[in-house]
Amino acid sequence: MTSAWALRGLSLNFEPLDPAAITAAERAGDAFVAAGNRVEAAKSYLSVAKQLIYIAPERAIELTELVLPWFDSRDVGLRNARAGAQQIRAQLLAKRDRLDEALDAALDAVALRTGLQGAEVELVSSYFLAASIAGSKHDEEQRSKLETTAAEIVDRLPVEQALRFRICRASPAELQQIREAKPPGWDEDIEVALDVSEAIKPNGR
Repeated sequence: MTSAWALRGLSLNFEPLDPAAITAAERAGDAFVAAGNRVEAAKSYLSVAKQLIYIAPERAIELTELVLPWFDSRDVGLRNARAGAQQIRAQLLAKRDRLDEALDAALDAVALRTGLQGAEVELVSSYFLAASIAGSKHDEEQRSKLETTAAEIVDRLPVEQALRFRICRASPAELQQIREAKPPGWDEDIEVALDVSEAIKPNGR
């Protein structure tokens, strides 16, 4: 078990996407499996999957599908972990244009997180992912329903968390309005998030 933790620590000493970091994280997962700790193994494998989304998506899908059976959806303590694996899997499948499978995975993440105390932010993220995939499938009715439900949950979040979701989904014009209004929940971290959003969206400020 010591080697597994050491390998995980080693993986964190490299920059994200560094091949050495990916190799160390996957070896950490292997070591956790050998030690019988599947929960920690899954964390390592999923961290690898996230890094492989763009450079080796098929391998990333394999890793998410490897860990899914380890999370019993009937165990409340593991529901959010399984949902997280399904959400990563949904993103990967969507990037491979396997949209039906992607939507099923995203909706499973929604179902697993619904009613799970403390997972409201993750639930909103799952809803928006599912809505995005439904939009890619040109199912506007389902997309609209999912986005509406997500928005209703956002309205019940603490103001800072709700504001972060608004920024992520805002148009350039809406970002400018948020900056000028400085609504409740505004702080330096929010301003940084706003700067990043404006930088990556065309026709910003």
